[in-house]
Amino acid sequence: MMIRLISQLLQAFRSERGSATPTLVLMSSVLAISGGAFMTVAVQHEQQMQTSIQESHATSEAEREVQRTLWRIGHTDPDSWDQWASVSDSLTTAAFDSATGLLTVTATVGTITDTIKVYVNYDPIPSDQIDHLMAYTSEQYGFGDLGETSYQPGYEPAKVDAKAKMDWGTYLQMADYTYDYDQVFDGQMADGLHVVSGVVWLMPGTKLNGSIVALHGITAIGDVEVTAGAATDSSYYPALASAQGWIVSMPTIDEEEVWAYYEALYEGDDLRTAFRTLFDIPDFHGVLFSKQGQQLMSTDVDGMLIGEYIYLYDAYTLSYNAKYMNPPPGMTLWPERYQPVITEWIEEEQTGSDAPPTTPTVYSDTQVNSIQ
Repeated sequence: MMIRLISQLLQAFRSERGSATPTLVLMSSVLAISGGAFMTVAVQHEQQMQTSIQESHATSEAEREVQRTLWRIGHTDPDSWDQWASVSDSLTTAAFDSATGLLTVTATVGTITDTIKVYVNYDPIPSDQIDHLMAYTSEQYGFGDLGETSYQPGYEPAKVDAKAKMDWGTYLQMADYTYDYDQVFDGQMADGLHVVSGVVWLMPGTKLNGSIVALHGITAIGDVEVTAGAATDSSYYPALASAQGWIVSMPTIDEEEVWAYYEALYEGDDLRTAFRTLFDIPDFHGVLFSKQGQQLMSTDVDGMLIGEYIYLYDAYTLSYNAKYMNPPPGMTLWPERYQPVITEWIEEEQTGSDAPPTTPTVYSDTQVNSIQ
């Protein structure tokens, strides 16, 4: 068609008549062709820019999802990595295979899909929050000025991130005495490890050289005394442990001895001494562990307190004893945290553009460092 148009224009030029008309037609055609070419170039350039932006965005989102996934699994135990690493949102998906350690992350922006594959393993990071006299994950309160807490530097009460853990099955297997229901103890108990699948009440006068481990809560009243027994040459069972519940301890008072309180004050004793003279106070030697909280009123503890929250009331005494600081069997006082690390870098691949799919490319050092 273009050849025919040019032929007609040449014939018109040979005639003196109508020479202006073919000139205008030629110029208009040239302008139309040039304008169409420029429009085509502009549209193609815009498409290329959009594709380039989508490619860059997809790469950025994929690398960001790798970072997010490493953070998520870094705050959980490796046994939970499959659950925490496999996610999906509007732009990205991540899938982790714990059997192989392969993490696959994809990000889709427009028509572009960016895929990153890496192998992930973990390095254990021992918690630096160890051997605290009192460890709690929620809150701790000490009421009044009657309590006393003594510790060596570095063993002060502290809020910790790592939750202590207890293996209930291990204690059932190690038990010297097992009970299938709630129990009330009083008087002298047989030495050894007592494991109760229920709630425990320790009544005034209860004495034990050993340990009480309950599935649910433990309440101690009055002059209860428990001294933890040795589990190995270097560790002790907990004095009291509640696998799923709480620990409550409180003193009792003999109404006939109220006069002693006023006599002690009259003779010049301080309020703490007078208070402790008046009350029969529970006394524990060893670790007190509870999955939930502890409320200890005028209670003596020679060991460690570990719970979600810990409330100390009135004339309590909490003191450091090095021999109770080693974790007893069946209990992880300071769980290790895990840091996920990329052990092998696989290729990155992009698909979806008008151009042929890119071949996998190995990460550059800058990409590796940015994600790490």
